[in-house]
Amino acid sequence: MQNQYFSCGAWCATAHQIRRVTANEEAYFFDWLITKGQAYDFLLKDNAEFLKHSGWQLIDDDLRLLDTYSGLAFQHEFKTINGRILTEQVPQQLKKASEKFIYMKEKLIYALKSSVRPVVVRANPDIVTLDDARLEYESLKQVFWQLNERINFLVLSTQLVQEFINERYAFLSLAELRVRDRDSWKGDNVSWDRAFAIAEQHFRFVSQN
Repeated sequence: MQNQYFSCGAWCATAHQIRRVTANEEAYFFDWLITKGQAYDFLLKDNAEFLKHSGWQLIDDDLRLLDTYSGLAFQHEFKTINGRILTEQVPQQLKKASEKFIYMKEKLIYALKSSVRPVVVRANPDIVTLDDARLEYESLKQVFWQLNERINFLVLSTQLVQEFINERYAFLSLAELRVRDRDSWKGDNVSWDRAFAIAEQHFRFVSQN
């Protein structure tokens, strides 16, 4: 592939599909995080209050830990038993987790700034209309273009009722898997393949300064 793809959530399926299609196993900041709302704006925030002892809570039946400062939710980083994060062990794990993800954040920022054909991919099932997709795109652009104005965007949703494609961004629908098994979180490969193919065919990138 000629483009370089970066996950911006909102769930793990985006990172999985990028790895499946590109065969690139490189890990970046948002890959396995839950980024509801505009939590991705943490890229531009200071790290001082990130994953602090007084700044977290368990959500979704203790499946995830929410960092209240960034709005990011962690599902895979903290020890669990029977699918529930062990509350009493969280304080001992915060420092290591914070150091790891600050490193991953800086790694992503450097990669985005360095990339010549960067595409940020966000799959958000809350997007239904073209207006929803445009609002998401404008929010993404305000954050990511501060790092690199060459970045183009794939905005995807299983609920999107109308698509739109141009040279810098695309709003595309994904098929929703009907079979609910342990791998259903990965998404529908065929519709993801189509999304990447459209990005490869239609996207153009502004020249470097």
